[in-house]
Amino acid sequence: MNKTVVITGGLGFIGRNIAKIFKQNDYYVIGIGHGDINQESLKSNDFDEWFQESISIENLKKIDKEIDIIVHCAGGSTVGISIAEPYLDYHKTVNSTLELLEFIRLYSSKSSLIYLSTAAVYGSKEDLPIKESDTTNPVSPYGFHKLASENICKSYAQCFDINVSIVRLFSIYGEGLKKQLLWEACNKIMQADKKVLFFGTGNETRDWLHVNDVATLVMQIATTSATNKFQIYNGSLGVRITVKDILFMLRDLLGKNEIEIEFNQQYKEGDPQFYLGCTQKIVGTGWSHTIEIEEGLKKYVNWYKLII
Repeated sequence: MNKTVVITGGLGFIGRNIAKIFKQNDYYVIGIGHGDINQESLKSNDFDEWFQESISIENLKKIDKEIDIIVHCAGGSTVGISIAEPYLDYHKTVNSTLELLEFIRLYSSKSSLIYLSTAAVYGSKEDLPIKESDTTNPVSPYGFHKLASENICKSYAQCFDINVSIVRLFSIYGEGLKKQLLWEACNKIMQADKKVLFFGTGNETRDWLHVNDVATLVMQIATTSATNKFQIYNGSLGVRITVKDILFMLRDLLGKNEIEIEFNQQYKEGDPQFYLGCTQKIVGTGWSHTIEIEEGLKKYVNWYKLII
């Protein structure tokens, strides 16, 4: 009999890609979250069942199958929204995680949980690889709320014997993502005559991981026997690249080499200057990335050109 996976926030950018890889590995895939899928389009979205519901104990109880794995993708998604609407971000991130854990404790104790968190829990760091054991010091409501959810996960793992794996995602990108830096940069560059102005200095560093590699990483965790009930992994490529270099690469791939890229030298609230993840722990499970940043950006730009 096929194993069953439940993906919260299943119609989100990351959720859709995770659904696809579990389907490819012969899981029975159930999604729950916002957005509607009719019966005809279920299969094309890689779901066997879809529940158009918020994440609550009562709604999760509607699932009438024994659940092997729950991948929790639902919750707040950006620093900016968390600053503009902190109460809503807290509710979406922390409350949904607590509802999910309590559902597992009461009704689905054999389920393992994989929670997609964020590198924002680390806060501002020096320009060095960040390890999972490093201190956490969020600088935005988004990071604080994700860390609160991580701590609740840890308490349920330790107190109620639930298997929980946390994945702290760094900068995730890929075809289909219509927000954040790459999408906004492509739009600005394509619409520009001579110059484009971006926030910051351009020397800020990020660690970009393609969404296909996020999906294989989650699958690796799902199929690896953990030695402890509670694990934390970095979800990153382990490659340091400046924002300036990313934008120059995008500009050239878009064929707009004549456009000048400038920076306003201003600090953007909630955005740390440096981010580079140490991948030693996740690579130790047997996982490895397959898409280098140059190839991934090329894929993204080719997709972007098709839809504009």
